[in-house]
Amino acid sequence: MTDPVHLEHFYARNASLGDSPRQRRMAWYESFFRCSEYESCGYDFNGRSLAKGASSGSTLSSAGMPEGYVDWAEKGADSVPYQLRKPTAPSRLVRTVVSRFTGSLFSEHKRPSIRWVGDPDTEDYLEGIVQAGQLWSVMEEVRNFGGAQGTGVIGFGFRGGVPVFESFDAKYCLPTWEDRSRQLLRALDVTYRYPVEERTRKGWRTFWYWYRRRIDTTHDTVYEPIEVRPGVIPGSPQYPWVPANWTRHDFGEVPLEWIQNTRCSDGIDGDPDCEGQYDAIREMDTERSLAGEGIKPNCDPTLYVATEKQLQSVKKGSRNALHIAPGDTAGYLEMTGSGSVVARENAEALKSSILEAVACVIETGAASATTATEIRHRYRAMFDRVDVFRQQYGEGVRRLLEKVERAARKLTTPGSAEPPAPRIPAVGSGEPTAPDLPVSDEGDEEEPVGERPTVRRLVLPPKIVEDPDDPTVPATVEERKLGTGRGILQIVWPEHVIPTPDEVETYTRALAAQEAAGYIDGETAAKLLGTFTGLQDAAVVYRKAQLAKKEQRESEEAAIAQALLGPQPQPGQPVQGGLPGGGESA
Repeated sequence: MTDPVHLEHFYARNASLGDSPRQRRMAWYESFFRCSEYESCGYDFNGRSLAKGASSGSTLSSAGMPEGYVDWAEKGADSVPYQLRKPTAPSRLVRTVVSRFTGSLFSEHKRPSIRWVGDPDTEDYLEGIVQAGQLWSVMEEVRNFGGAQGTGVIGFGFRGGVPVFESFDAKYCLPTWEDRSRQLLRALDVTYRYPVEERTRKGWRTFWYWYRRRIDTTHDTVYEPIEVRPGVIPGSPQYPWVPANWTRHDFGEVPLEWIQNTRCSDGIDGDPDCEGQYDAIREMDTERSLAGEGIKPNCDPTLYVATEKQLQSVKKGSRNALHIAPGDTAGYLEMTGSGSVVARENAEALKSSILEAVACVIETGAASATTATEIRHRYRAMFDRVDVFRQQYGEGVRRLLEKVERAARKLTTPGSAEPPAPRIPAVGSGEPTAPDLPVSDEGDEEEPVGERPTVRRLVLPPKIVEDPDDPTVPATVEERKLGTGRGILQIVWPEHVIPTPDEVETYTRALAAQEAAGYIDGETAAKLLGTFTGLQDAAVVYRKAQLAKKEQRESEEAAIAQALLGPQPQPGQPVQGGLPGGGESA
């Protein structure tokens, strides 16, 4: 971010609200995703002030002005830098890029699958939890937060035995690390301001309050709100945080995962998807706006008339006409539009440069790829970056589900209590909202944890069992069972591109020819085919097929031998026929 003229306004506004430097930076990133990056501009694109009833063009109070601030309105509209003007044609490119990468990770056909090697019951149980809690839908929101501002946070809980997953806005979260290198949390604090409209004697008025929630390895605590007023410092001896509602979950670990969008060892946050490109994006939007403003005069051109007569009135439009003498001329003052063309071409060149820098491919009509080979070639850089995101978010999901498995095992053990699901006001709009504070039942705070109702089983969708050998057999419904927990949890991602049947056939024939020529063996061909089609266990399938062929061949050979030898006598049965040489048996 090297746009100081605009940033001084953006940061001054947020500093006046009490945001930390980290929150200001992340809010700046997120504003491009929320399409609000130009809301802090004090002027329209023509340099006119956007402040209602103000002589200056500033949208800030004097208290929020940074040192050395210049009131550009006093210098005239033409003197206002374009960095302070609100473009008329913003591209919204950041939102497109972030959404593109998120879809490549967690859309319906791109999301990963869960595999618990060595424990199919636990694997099936976790799959039921994922379905019940709609994990992948929540991960889309988590990834959008991460792609927009550098970090995503996801938590889990159980409400009435139903698993619940929920995302958190990382810019309002502050982690306390048990082991920072392993991203192991000791606690997480969620703090922000939210507005509440209240009726007073003078009418409706908006009051602001501080919200705080702390989640650690044993407790989940929501505190009493503190009104935002001058001189009020939440957490100070004069204004301490007072617990309003808490629950003892006793998981032994924080039910949250902190996921950096890109790994960053020297900071708590990763980089957003478009890091380093925000200045170029603003320049592109300025060029697009200049091109649009340049062609506006041609849409409503000025009429000129070359005549010695004095025209009383002139009406423009297709239903009107001018009466001029022979030799006189009339026309419209129109520009060639060459400047607008150059501005638009430059904007497109900037867009291409930005997309190349962030490794994002956006198909445009005839340029779109059709075959798997073409797609792999065209999307190679994008797939490489998606693989980096897969590593980050896949590891976060794996660690989270391991926590879920341990929590579910504790929860379903006799004597355990059910903790509530993490709840935080929705902040998807980018602005804090009033929280739905959990309210304890009467006397609930004094109730011993051991006496609270125990959830002996979770409410999960049933397991549908079908007969793979006989599709006519009706499917049965079974209850999911939590296994032993032994084995290894894996997050398996699908192939980026699924080839068409024609491509698979062509590739298979080529591999068969290579095998027949002796260049590769059958197992290698199966592995290559598996890589091409996305079949993870292609080599295993090949070995099973070879074993089945061997067993079938041995069975056929045994049948042929039996037919050649003829029926064999049973024990105690006389042998039919005579001895060699035509003799008879004694």
